[in-house]
Amino acid sequence: CSLSPEEALKQMNDVIKSNWNLVVDKEDLVYILGDFLWKCGDEYIEWALSTGSTVIGTYQDAISHIDNLLEQSNGGFGCYLLFDHNWAPFAAKKRHYEIFGNYVVPHFKGTNRRMQRSEAALRAVRDPLAAEQLEAIAAFRARHDAEQKGKG
Repeated sequence: CSLSPEEALKQMNDVIKSNWNLVVDKEDLVYILGDFLWKCGDEYIEWALSTGSTVIGTYQDAISHIDNLLEQSNGGFGCYLLFDHNWAPFAAKKRHYEIFGNYVVPHFKGTNRRMQRSEAALRAVRDPLAAEQLEAIAAFRARHDAEQKGKG
């Protein structure tokens, strides 16, 4: 039995909604990633940027943009959506998703705070530890060279 386009669309939407509701709660902060401005004219990009609804740039720019929206919302908002029209090459989109997922999402979910504290602590002791390591290597090398000369 074949479905009409309208029936197929309704069935597809029902399945998408059902699958979505299996994994997303009403209180969840949702990120839908995409790149709807790829290959658009400069005027559209300038307009989209001027509305405050769009951010183009690094993951730091995305974090700053969402921080500004959180501040304007006075308490938060339910979700942050980006469109995905499959206009960009898949490899580029995949990289975009990885960057957004690895840096932007953890920033707002707070899942990277321990990593950031750990990085800061390690950076604080790295130079002294590296200097001690180089001294130990130099001392071992000197002892080894002395031993080798004594054997010869």
